[in-house]
Amino acid sequence: MILKSIYLTMETGASAIPANENIKLLFRHSIRSSSAKSNDPNEFTLTREGLMMAQYFGRNIEYSIGKVYCSHFRRCVQTVELMQMGRCEEWVINSDDRLSSNLICPNEEGQSSFFELGLKKVVCMLANGISLRGFNSADACVSSIVDLVFSTGNENSTLDLYCTHDIHLMLVIARLFRIEKLEEIRDNWPYMLEGIYLWGCREDFYVTWRGQTKRFTRFLLDSQRPEANDSKSN
Repeated sequence: MILKSIYLTMETGASAIPANENIKLLFRHSIRSSSAKSNDPNEFTLTREGLMMAQYFGRNIEYSIGKVYCSHFRRCVQTVELMQMGRCEEWVINSDDRLSSNLICPNEEGQSSFFELGLKKVVCMLANGISLRGFNSADACVSSIVDLVFSTGNENSTLDLYCTHDIHLMLVIARLFRIEKLEEIRDNWPYMLEGIYLWGCREDFYVTWRGQTKRFTRFLLDSQRPEANDSKSN
């Protein structure tokens, strides 16, 4: 039922995209297990339902697939592998650290904050420009992801795929749509396999999310790129 709702929402967003455009889909991986044998985050793999959902999701995408990128964590790799299986196609799957957790939390110093604060509060604090030890700033993370999206693929009439994690996707959504209150972040937290569409070019692009479409010109390009743990940019 949730997957059907995601499709309906994302189909509505796709209807806003002009014909023959190159489209980017930045999305969350499929359903993962809730436990692992160790503390290694790479051991959180997709459940049986998650594998089936990813295959169904890929089979029902109504676009030709261009470039495919994902986080190096196994659950993201599995998601795109099953998507291509659902389409009976073979893709070159590229992993990129900008879609992985070390983009937001580059060292062990910040790991404890994930457990103390929780993902949603971490996103809320970063989205409000609050510095957290061991974390990169929201602008640094979001600009890196947007840079990746628009520097790869770009062939007309194709859909480029970027499979990442919920915290990465939510941080991008929060920054683009000015979602800064904790309750709003909770309400907008992306479901498994849910994502945002982007199209245009790095200097001038559109993004659609749950029925909202916005245009951005020179987004995070006119000011100096923020470094780790910077305060909020003006």
